[in-house]
Amino acid sequence: MANELTPLKSNDEADDYYLEEEEEEWSQTAIYAMWGGGVAVCLGMLYLFIFFLPSVYIPVARPLDGVVKVAELDVGLSVLSPKRVKELGLDKFQFIDNDKKDEDEDDYEVDEANKDGNDYEADEQEDGEHAVSTANGVERYILVGDVHGEYQNLQRLLKKISYNKKTDYLLLLGDFITKGPDSLKVLDWAIENDVDCILGNHEYYVLQNYAQFHNLYAPFFQDLNSTSMETHFSTRDKFNNDPEYLLAKKLQLHQVEYINKCSVIKRLGQVPFHNPEANNGTKRSVQGAAVHAGLRWDLLADLNEQEPMDNLEMRKLLPPFYNETTDDPHAEGAIGWTKIYKNKQKALSLKDKLVVYYGHDARRGLRLSKYTRGLDSRCNAGGHLSAMIIWKEAGAKGKKVVYKEQAFQVECK
Repeated sequence: MANELTPLKSNDEADDYYLEEEEEEWSQTAIYAMWGGGVAVCLGMLYLFIFFLPSVYIPVARPLDGVVKVAELDVGLSVLSPKRVKELGLDKFQFIDNDKKDEDEDDYEVDEANKDGNDYEADEQEDGEHAVSTANGVERYILVGDVHGEYQNLQRLLKKISYNKKTDYLLLLGDFITKGPDSLKVLDWAIENDVDCILGNHEYYVLQNYAQFHNLYAPFFQDLNSTSMETHFSTRDKFNNDPEYLLAKKLQLHQVEYINKCSVIKRLGQVPFHNPEANNGTKRSVQGAAVHAGLRWDLLADLNEQEPMDNLEMRKLLPPFYNETTDDPHAEGAIGWTKIYKNKQKALSLKDKLVVYYGHDARRGLRLSKYTRGLDSRCNAGGHLSAMIIWKEAGAKGKKVVYKEQAFQVECK
């Protein structure tokens, strides 16, 4: 029978009571520890995926510079002796052109005899055994159509024409990356060999996607000596499966710097003015320009007035005035820009004419005419990869030099 001296709990009951209190206290501590650990793990995962892994697997980014609209060629052609011409394999002319004709094909014109007062005065040059050097002189200009990442075919073409980076000037006419299997390889080779480039529409799209992926200002265009800068972000979807986006994510600093330095238009200086079906040389020369897609005929007085996106994408001109471009080859009433360009150029004096070397229009393939030379021959679709070689050759003793050019191709495998 219990009395006031009888404990309320037995020893066993007291032990159980204190054990329950300890378990309750431990449970609270465990909960706090679990929460703390969870937060630490989450923070660690955030650091891993936001900071550490991107620093390891995502290349360092750089802001984009303005893309130069019109750049000047900083080299000139040396005069080649007949012996050197033969050594370079340029003495045996073979006309190459796409057999498929369409409604936009330029009609070939036979050169008229040189007329007094209608020529540019070319330097007189005596025949010699070796190339005659000029300031910053090179032996050949080599212009290559759309490569589209076809590195092996590019190397086969350059081997065929005996390309020498020490004596030749090589210019890629845009779209040298995307579509093909080796875009990065083409990029690195071009950088290593100091190859010049024209910006194509696909290079521009890559720059757009690069800016989106790295949260940078979108690519913009500027005059050669301009310091102005457009600053806006692109509103396109940031994540997509476009080939240009997938390539843009992989670009290293030196690769994006190279693309960013490609100009929209490159002035070439004097080039042959003749019917490309014959290559017996011409003493007549006019100014030449390289561009990816084309030039508007009505904005030639100052090439900086050209609209860059037209130069990257145009294929045809729209009625009624044919001064509006389209990249749709099936647009109603549209006419190929080269046909309009030819008709407008025919009305100009020799000193105002401009021969255009371009790529982009794979549908029409290789197109060589008096005023325009189209060099995209569908390499990435199993066609050919084309190059145009331009050189200046010594004439007979005491005569003016002659300007010549020759197209070369390899079948793309």
